[in-house]
Amino acid sequence: MKKMIEASMQRAVLLLVCIVLIVVWGGISAFQMHRDYLPSINKTTLLVSLRVPSYQTD
Repeated sequence: MKKMIEASMQRAVLLLVCIVLIVVWGGISAFQMHRDYLPSINKTTLLVSLRVPSYQTD
């Protein structure tokens, strides 16, 4: 029984390490894609425009 518990613990640790590696790899890949493919925002403030059909200007 003790051998089965030790084997399952080793398997659980191995599975946990694999999951952590996959998550870290995905995070690094997402950061690189964001850095390489999305345009950078040079302005410190963003311009927000609002369209209201019932609002009339003078």
